[in-house]
Formats: sequence, C-alpha cells, structure tokens
Amino acid sequence: MKRLPSHKLKQYLQRPDGELDLHGQTKLEALHEVQLFLRRAEILGWRRVKIITGRGLNSPDGKAVLKESVTSWLQQADYKFKEASGKEGGPGSLVVDID
Repeated sequence: MKRLPSHKLKQYLQRPDGELDLHGQTKLEALHEVQLFLRRAEILGWRRVKIITGRGLNSPDGKAVLKESVTSWLQQADYKFKEASGKEGGPGSLVVDID
C-alpha cells in the first residue's frame, strides 16, 4: 500500500464531512436549509462541513446576501466557522466546525 505524502494527508483529514450549496435560494429558504443541514450533520456525527453561499455576483447590487445572513445566523447560534480558503472553495464558502 502506498503512503500519502504528509501534505496530502493533511488535506484529506481537513476535508469537510459534507457540504450544502445554497445557490439560487432566497434568504429564508437558505436559513431553513442551513438549520436542517447542521441538525443532520450533528446527528451523523460530522465534525466539519462546508456551506456554499456564493459571492453575490448575480445579486442585483452585487452584494452577498446569503453569505451575510448565514454568517449572522451562525454567529447567533454560536457555531465556529471561517471563510473557506482558496483550496476549500474560496470567499463564496464557509467552513463550519461542529462540536
């Protein structure tokens, strides 16, 4: 069996257990989906997930409405999260740690 290089192993171990894509949803639909998704993730014992909100490029004013509302909700619900790095999906995605 071939061994993975350490940098590949680190990438593999940091990969999210699941992801949710919110493209094309309204703010209310997206928040409902996020709540259901995180509840399921907790039940399944997932430790890290990715939520794809988009960057707002197709919004009338170019503003990331979904990202702002999801970020606000995650803060209120006391989830630990960060904007995804370029390798993780970039500024249109959030990586959420589930405790």
